[in-house]
Amino acid sequence: MTATSDRRYLKVVPEWFDLKKYERAVALDAENWTFQIAVRFACFHHLGVMRSPEPYLPEWDAPILKALASLRSNPIVVRNSPPFDHKVFSWCYETPAAAVRPMTRLDLYSIDRRVRQGLTRRQIEHIQWLVMHESPAAFLAAETTYLNVSVEEDCDGLFKLPMMIDLRFPNKILREHFEIYLQRMRRRGGGRPSEASKKSPDLAKWGSVQLLPCIDLLLWEKEQDGRIPDSVLVKAYGPKGQVDREMIRKTIRPLAEALLSSHGFPRTRLGALAHSELAERTEAARRRNAKLPSNIASARTRQPG
Repeated sequence: MTATSDRRYLKVVPEWFDLKKYERAVALDAENWTFQIAVRFACFHHLGVMRSPEPYLPEWDAPILKALASLRSNPIVVRNSPPFDHKVFSWCYETPAAAVRPMTRLDLYSIDRRVRQGLTRRQIEHIQWLVMHESPAAFLAAETTYLNVSVEEDCDGLFKLPMMIDLRFPNKILREHFEIYLQRMRRRGGGRPSEASKKSPDLAKWGSVQLLPCIDLLLWEKEQDGRIPDSVLVKAYGPKGQVDREMIRKTIRPLAEALLSSHGFPRTRLGALAHSELAERTEAARRRNAKLPSNIASARTRQPG
């Protein structure tokens, strides 16, 4: 028998469940959707940690259980409100990652490791010597065949690639060259993964089909170590709902499960959308402040939130 078949079926909708509590989800923007999903993702995965043969961070158990109780009472989480102000949720407040972003040191050393795997020890020592000397003559005298190999070849199979940007050029040329580079990357093997053809999250639809309630029922499923049949999920949405079993099976449940998954790309895509919206708001605020007297603009910039 599989692990899934060993789990008991949960045939009754929990008493705490009430669709009316989720009505405000229709008005959530990408940034708030990202936050709502993030706190649930944190709860979902710590529940797995609590049940593992070798649990860790037991000091987080109580805050997670309090968070679950809070979600069932008030499912639309208010930022910085207890118990979501505990450090277990601190990463949920980070700025959503962009699809194009600066390289981190972790990125750099991960790529460096892959590059080194394709070089001999002598080549690695030679590169280190060249970089330390930074002499044009040293580079001219060097055998450069292996030095001119693009790093993207060492990153074959990866979805995230490094690139260089020369800021001495105007934006127009940078955009043109980035478009050329992007098209070339798309044509290479693995350069157009299936996720690239998917549309951005339709947040209005997420609210109208009541996605958040399904996620919370899956959280309850995880906590109970059981399995909620699709028929029970349909029952939870009520006889007057616009959700039928086919929609649960093909759309709502798979999306909810993907958003709770460690490798769920929909959550990454949502974060990218939130990053774009946040950047637009920040730029709009900057332009408004630029039109104000300096003392007023400075005071507004210092205002919290």
